[in-house]
Amino acid sequence: MHDMDGIDALLRILTRMKRMGWQEMQKEDIWNHPTPKYMTPEALPSIRQALAESKLCMAALNEISLNVGTRIRNLQKGSAAAVLEEGIKLLPDEILGHIFAMAHLMSDHRGFAQRVSRVSRRFREVSLRAPILWTRLSAHFPDSQVQAFISRSGQLDLEVSTYVPGSGPAKVETFLQTLGKHTTRWARLFIHDAGAESIINELNFTDFPRLRFLYFSSSDVRKSEWATPVLSHIYALNWHATPKVPFYSQLTCVELSYEDMYDMPIAKITRALQCMTSLQDLSLTIEECSSFSDESDESDDSDDSDEPVVMPHRHSVRIEDLHVTIKDGTTHEVAEQVYDILSYLIPTTLHIDLANLNTADSSKFVVDSEGVMFPYASVINIRISQVISSGNFPLLSSLLSNCDIAHTVNIEAPTETFIDESYHGHHWSSFAQLRNLRFKYCDSLSEAEVTQLVKNLVPEGKASRSLEIISCRGISEEFMSDLQDKGDKLVWKL
Repeated sequence: MHDMDGIDALLRILTRMKRMGWQEMQKEDIWNHPTPKYMTPEALPSIRQALAESKLCMAALNEISLNVGTRIRNLQKGSAAAVLEEGIKLLPDEILGHIFAMAHLMSDHRGFAQRVSRVSRRFREVSLRAPILWTRLSAHFPDSQVQAFISRSGQLDLEVSTYVPGSGPAKVETFLQTLGKHTTRWARLFIHDAGAESIINELNFTDFPRLRFLYFSSSDVRKSEWATPVLSHIYALNWHATPKVPFYSQLTCVELSYEDMYDMPIAKITRALQCMTSLQDLSLTIEECSSFSDESDESDDSDDSDEPVVMPHRHSVRIEDLHVTIKDGTTHEVAEQVYDILSYLIPTTLHIDLANLNTADSSKFVVDSEGVMFPYASVINIRISQVISSGNFPLLSSLLSNCDIAHTVNIEAPTETFIDESYHGHHWSSFAQLRNLRFKYCDSLSEAEVTQLVKNLVPEGKASRSLEIISCRGISEEFMSDLQDKGDKLVWKL
């Protein structure tokens, strides 16, 4: 507890302030010890007295502020539940229903509807009047629950999942039979094994006029007889890229994931991608893949399975977004082949995520089989973690030397080097198109590299360019403060 003298002095000042009003704050007669008119040696005793009293008042104010702040936090924390309850009670049912619907759409959880309907009688009444909450159906639901969800969902689009933990195909078949008359409402379908697809085909379910999204996790999925006129988005896990699938040409968003595969089917993936002529967003995740196969399987029934794959010209097909994730011990030989089959694309935005690749130097995971840097896009985002770095590969210099369209580059790479030390004079011409550069968690970024970047990237008179340094351990606060006068386009945070 601070000396009460500070409280007494503060109270006298506050009493005068209350009497005189806020507008008199700057007048000297509000203070207990007015500031001397002239700051002369003779006035020092008065100055010291006024300063000492001001410090006492400030100490008292700080103590009061600390205690009042603690009280506010305790009151807010203690009343949070009551405030929330009161707020919910005041909400009209229609608004509460909209909130439930938004929460449903923001989550992928299939148990949300049941949980929210069991909170209170009012929540149940509101949820039962919100059909969208009841549109997610899973094969692990009891049959009575499936029937209840269908009746409550109105005629809205349905999301159907065949996943049943620890159960056989009989449960899936019963579930699909129950939903058979509603296949025209299926909009999102999750097939978790090839057996579920076989059941769908055996039940002669082939007409899916509303199906927009399809997930499947089996190596050999064939849907040549399915009618899916609006299907535009698929997610496939360990798929062998079945040839001649009718819906290839209408797909705009494709997510492919390969996990723990010994022979990744590169040739099949290549053929499939080239059939996707409407593709705009592509995501490819490679995890624990040690080798690849560049030949078609003998079991393929396509007429052209034995024909060599003809790649389009490099950087000849535009798409919006390309995400490439390579992680968990995948070999650089596989990474090179992946880049080879994607080299014909020009994405507007490219994301490359390399993680837990301790088998080779990081430089081998950003080039194709010919040693050409793969990243080529207007906006490039690169994140590298737990990957060996030799320190001899200048990532940024190498990237921009091979990409003349990148205007924005964002890098997260703790152990990489970035600028070629030989960059002098005309060599900086490859940075000419760059407008926005951001380093985050780049702990090996040196102050010498930043100095060169500031000199060549954000010189005076080029306010349209920006350089951001965020949480990079090799860059000191003092160094960045010295550079701050280069302009407001230099952003940093330690």
